[in-house]
Amino acid sequence: MQGAQDEIDMVRRLEETGRYRVLRKLEARTIADAPRPGFPLRGVIVDTETTGLNARKDEIIEIGIVVFSFDEAGNIG
Repeated sequence: MQGAQDEIDMVRRLEETGRYRVLRKLEARTIADAPRPGFPLRGVIVDTETTGLNARKDEIIEIGIVVFSFDEAGNIG
């Protein structure tokens, strides 16, 4: 367990400097093999992170994609 505490201490020290923001990896959620009954439609949310707003010089540094199922009323399954 010492390794986990060392990691927590490193994050705390970095954030205390005010020069760093440490992002933490999210734990993966379970992925359904098929849409739930009653939610036959599928949607996709795409999110991008970039180094800026200028398409000529800035770059995409992260892409996130979530696929989900929903019904005709807009309820997410």
